[in-house]
Amino acid sequence: MIDDSELRELRAEIQQLGPTSPARRYHDALKAKIVKWVATQRHAGAGAGEVAQAIGIPWETLGRWLREGGSAAPPSRAAGLRPVRVVDAGARASSTLVLRTPRGFTVEGLDFDAVVMLLERLG
Repeated sequence: MIDDSELRELRAEIQQLGPTSPARRYHDALKAKIVKWVATQRHAGAGAGEVAQAIGIPWETLGRWLREGGSAAPPSRAAGLRPVRVVDAGARASSTLVLRTPRGFTVEGLDFDAVVMLLERLG
């Protein structure tokens, strides 16, 4: 689960709005902060469901706010090279890899050649 100080501050501001309900209204400044935080998390690779659960707002609402915000929308699938982050497995090193996409999908148990083949097919 995502956990950071900015998230805790946002949750506190949201709680000040009162109980969760369809009638809850978010003021523009708070909505802008939430959209910025959500976009940052999505660009860092967090899944939509993970982000929605962390902030406590349904993804349908967050997705609409992102679309309304224009440039804060989550990354789209674009042709070409994409950044890759290689993480050292440390003491639990194995011959299989874990692939996590920017949209939160995870594929585990593949060897290097299988990951390369999967990325080629997805690209």
